[in-house]
Order: sequence, then C-alpha cells, then structure tokens
Amino acid sequence: MFGNTVVSFSPCDGIVGSFDEKLSSDQRKPRVLECVLPEIPAKEVFLQSGDRLLPKQLQTPLIKVPNGSIQGTQSGRRSAIISIEGIGNFRLKGCGDLNDGFPLKPVERSPEEVEIRGCMFQSTCFREMYYTNLINHALTSKGLPVANIPIGWWQYDSKDAPHPSIPRFCGIFQTFGDLRLSDHLLVGLENLLPIICQDVQLEFILKPFPLNRISEPGNIIETWMAILTEDFGDPVDFRSTSIRADFDRLSKKSDDAWNRCRENLVKFQKKSPASLLAYTYWRLGESAGKIHQVFAENSFCWGTFEDRLGFHCNAHPNNLVVVSDTFQLESVNFDSLTPSLLAPLDFDMAFSRSNFQVESQLTRSGNSEGGFSELLEIEKRAMKMSLSGDHQLNSGSQGTSQFQDEKFSALKWALRDTLICGFDHGMQGGSWCMREDMEMPMRFLIQLALLHMQDTIS
Repeated sequence: MFGNTVVSFSPCDGIVGSFDEKLSSDQRKPRVLECVLPEIPAKEVFLQSGDRLLPKQLQTPLIKVPNGSIQGTQSGRRSAIISIEGIGNFRLKGCGDLNDGFPLKPVERSPEEVEIRGCMFQSTCFREMYYTNLINHALTSKGLPVANIPIGWWQYDSKDAPHPSIPRFCGIFQTFGDLRLSDHLLVGLENLLPIICQDVQLEFILKPFPLNRISEPGNIIETWMAILTEDFGDPVDFRSTSIRADFDRLSKKSDDAWNRCRENLVKFQKKSPASLLAYTYWRLGESAGKIHQVFAENSFCWGTFEDRLGFHCNAHPNNLVVVSDTFQLESVNFDSLTPSLLAPLDFDMAFSRSNFQVESQLTRSGNSEGGFSELLEIEKRAMKMSLSGDHQLNSGSQGTSQFQDEKFSALKWALRDTLICGFDHGMQGGSWCMREDMEMPMRFLIQLALLHMQDTIS
C-alpha cells in the first residue's frame, strides 16, 4: 500500500547506473567538502555500474516538478514512488526536495555553512545500495521480508548548480511498501480509538497496571517514561484483557477497501471475545523486535553518530514499513502468511562492525570495538523509546496521538506497553506468537488504519 499524494516528474540530464552486488566494495578514499555532507564513521562504499538495463521508464533521470508528464506518488520530502504496470513499484530516493529541486539550506548548528537538500550523494547513495543488499540477505535468511531491492541510480547533471563538484544522486529501488509503522499505522490505530472503544471502561484499563504507574486518578505514567526511568517494573501485556473494540461504530464510506475491512471486523467481533487491538500491537512489536535482532546478530548499525549536521539515528519506527504481504487478504491460507508485518529501510548512513572506521563523537569507549557496541546499544534503546511513544528522541517519528479524554490516553499507553512486550519478545528470539483466529482480522484492522492515514506524508 502506498500514499495518495500525486507528484509529477520531468526528464533531465544526467547519468544512469545499475546496481550489481558483484561490483561493490568498501574502501577508504578522501572527500573534498565544499559544503557540509554527512560524515559517517565508516569506510566509504564504492560501486561500479553493472550491465543490467533499468526498466525503460527509468532509463532517463527524473526530477519532481509542479507539472510534469510523468506521475507518481509522494514519499517523504525527497522521495517518490513510480508504478510500472507489469513490473512493479519503484522508490526514487533523492529526486528533489518536494518540487524545489536541490536547494541549499543553512546548517542548523553552523548557519554560515550550507547543506544540499532533496538528493542523495555518491557516498550515501552507494552506501544505501550496498547495505540494503547486505541487510536483505540477512533478513531473508531468517524468513523476514524486505522493503527495497537496489537496482540502480541517477547522477544528475550539476554543472550549472551551486557547488557543482558535489554530484546530486537519486537511488532507485524496487519497493514493496511505503506506509510507515509510526506516522501511518500506530497513529492511525490510535486515531480510531475514540470511535471504536467508546464502551471501554477506564477501570478495566487501569486494573492491570501496578499502582505506581498511576500518577493520579485516571492518569498513567507513559510507557516511554516508565522505560526511561526503570522505576515501574516491566511493561504490561494487555492481550488477555477484556478490552474490545466495537467496529460497528465505524461509518461506511465510498471506499470499497474500507467497507470490506469494516465488514470483516464486525463479523470478527461478533464471534470472538479477544482483544484484537492488543494482539495487533503485540504482533507489530514482535515484528520490529525480530528485525532488530537480525541487526544485532549481524552487527549492522542503522546509522547512529554525530557530525556537523547534528545527531543522526535512523533506528526509529518510521524506517519500518508495512509490507505488501500484509494486504493479501483474499483466499489466503494461514500457513502461507508471512509472519513479519514489517520491513526496514533507509540505510544511507548504515555501517557494520567491519566497516566501522572512526570512533563516533557519541562513544565513550577507548577503542573502536567498544565504540561500535555502544552505538548498537544506543540504537536498540532509541528504537524501543520511539516505539513506546517518545516523540522527542527522534525527529523521524511524530510520536503518538493526543487525547483530552483520560480513558483514551490510558488505553493508548496500555497498547504501547503491549507493543514493547512484543518487541522484547522478538528481540530476545522468541517464537512467533500467531493465532489463526486473530491473524486475518488483525490484517483487516491494519489496512483500515492505513486507509485512515493514507494522505499523510511521513
């Protein structure tokens, strides 16, 4: 499933390259900086173009423009998705900052310096190709789905642009999902709570929490705060509670997909007393935990370091997309379902233990081995805090929905607790906790929440 915001493209001058994993390596090479680029604490990655031809529609560089002859859908500020009939969907990462091309922007920490927006650079484009391929192999070896497959890149003609010696790149990937765990799915589910959970009683939500999590009558210490301070015990798993949703309260729409999801959820609630919301949050956390386990086992760092541009941490839930298999809802056998609901992306600043080159400013260890391990621990903590609703930790995720009614606020944190329980289970290598009676209704609920948020640009 992809977004609804339409964008236009115009062909432009440049060079086209195709990804070939046999022609990739990491090596050390100097860089000349005329403006500020990401300074990743790792060896440079070098790619040579392969012989494979890109699809015809992608054999000329494209850039986003207000009115162009080619159309796609928006994906963040600098990316877009193009669908090619009979071939697939393709992510163009770095094809313009909205419709403004590649503007210069003052560096927040150093306003006298500038950065180029809307594109990738050779270093980040090649790095993303290289690490997407490596991480994909690690994911598929564990039966986990992938979000992107690298196929090539464009190098835009920059001879008439400011800082012409710094080429602007766009990475091209076949892609299998775009809607994000945080800003699309979790916020979408939370936005539905006041509609579908009107009959849930506050006392039923509060009862499983330890007394020290209730700061005052009706108010819960937030999940992220409980994790941060470590003073409130383990998060609470709400899967066995009687918190149920009433999907009959959802209005019918002119959207056939919405109505189909609603109809199936109404059927489910009539025959099952289980908490589908809690099950859904657990499974999402479990999927995120399994992915993070693969990163830890293979010593992949998503991209956590500090440089002149600021603090970078790509380990956040908006870099997890809901995979397309989740929406194959018709005539699907339970045993054929892909267990993971999510897949990771955004590896333009990723590196591995063997690729780690210099000690990050964030590390306190006196050696590179300890420094890298510290970065991995920071990433695990950052992902867990972001999943638990801390919107201040990372600008890549907007956090949670806000409620005036204390009942829905308490329910939100109950579900976030359950999400973290699933994450810890997956991260520790636990077996998949899939229930045949819940799995398909859960996928209808996920699709419903994403339809609710489809116009959001993350």
